Amino acid sequence: TYPLLQQFLFFQGLRIAEPHGNTLSDFSRSTIQSFVEWHSLAIESSKTLQITPAIASYILNVQSIHKYRYHAKGGISGGIFNLLRKVKADRTDLLVIVATLLVLFCVHAWFDVRTAPESIDILETQMDNAYLNQDVKQTLSACQAIITHYPEKAARARLLTANILMTNKHYKDAAQLLEAVRKEYPDSPGPMISLGLAYQLQGEANKADDNYYEFCYLFDEIFPDIVEEVSKFRFLMMEGFNEPPKWKEIYRYQFMHEL
Repeated sequence: TYPLLQQFLFFQGLRIAEPHGNTLSDFSRSTIQSFVEWHSLAIESSKTLQITPAIASYILNVQSIHKYRYHAKGGISGGIFNLLRKVKADRTDLLVIVATLLVLFCVHAWFDVRTAPESIDILETQMDNAYLNQDVKQTLSACQAIITHYPEKAARARLLTANILMTNKHYKDAAQLLEAVRKEYPDSPGPMISLGLAYQLQGEANKADDNYYEFCYLFDEIFPDIVEEVSKFRFLMMEGFNEPPKWKEIYRYQFMHEL
């Protein structure tokens, strides 16, 4: 090892030349390790430790620099750096921690982008195009995406899904969707007729008649021909026929697919 004076001058030079103290920290750690080795050898050989006040002062100074290398005055930052000192973390450990956090952040950001739903405008366009082209699978996919991610704007998606379910004889599921649509759009004629049909096809005559009656009452003068068709549904239902013949033809009207 170098004489004490040379080490001290080198130590002071590093403090002035390198404000960030990276090399000084390494020098401090090396000096402390050398002192520990010297201490251990002195105890083993002579059972005593020959140390002068100057050397003791120098060691304390070096130890202080090494100890407070990552010292911070803030409450949170100070606690973090105190923890790092307790576990004897060095710059390499900090670099690994920062790199790990950065990777986790990037993965999380990438996952959020991958799983983020498409905009409502794009989904509605996909839904309308697929429904117009009678692509049931794509229509249901777009409708379900709208219902899941944009429930406050999903009334028409529920209506189109219910219409598809009706034509595929899933009347109960269709009725649940149509009930939600009717709560949001109580005066829309299409959901009135569709929900009436869903109830009639399940044998729930009273609920079906409530919807049929409301449609006939509100739209008698606006859609007289359609009111006549719905009145036939009502008549057949009262006669015990739960499935009106050619009931799917009611969906040829545009308003059955609109709110």
